[in-house]
Amino acid sequence: MLVKPQPIGIFPLPASYLLLPAVADDKGALAHLLQGRVPEIWPEEWTFYRAALLGEAAVRDADEGVIGR
Repeated sequence: MLVKPQPIGIFPLPASYLLLPAVADDKGALAHLLQGRVPEIWPEEWTFYRAALLGEAAVRDADEGVIGR
């Protein structure tokens, strides 16, 4: 299940291509994202999106992350 609407194309790549999963409480983060603002409080399930926005690697310390590079 995905959140609707999605903040596709609002932010630079790679975040612009990412889709957010549905969460019970988005803590107001979706409203911020749809307005082009980076929220201060994020749902735990969306940490990958936050990392993409901030240019941080969200790769586990495992072989799978190295193989695809």
